[in-house]
Amino acid sequence: RRFVFSRREAGELVIREGEVGDRVYVLARGKAEVFATLGNAERRLGVLFDGDFFGEVALLSGTRRTASVRTLEPCSFLTLARRDFEEVLRANPEIERHVVRVGRQRLESEEATIIAPVRRSQSN
Repeated sequence: RRFVFSRREAGELVIREGEVGDRVYVLARGKAEVFATLGNAERRLGVLFDGDFFGEVALLSGTRRTASVRTLEPCSFLTLARRDFEEVLRANPEIERHVVRVGRQRLESEEATIIAPVRRSQSN
């Protein structure tokens, strides 16, 4: 009941790198890309599909968004505001461990992309 439903058309920016993170997203249906801007170029970090989540890194680390997400086709999302996200994690230690682990992996992966973009695969 805490989730909010939203839809976006293909080509829409969902979150922007550098913004303050205020919610986490679950991609209910659709396909989206995660990318970071390096200089004047965008570098794709991965592609998201049904059931994938994003936006947790900024909420967990207290930093700004570390990457942008853009829809590749029409998408449906379920979102949780920061406060609801934190309450869900506190009430569900197993979910918290999973989300923290994924967030840590993503942060390390994004740092590797910035440090050594030539060695990084174009898709995950």
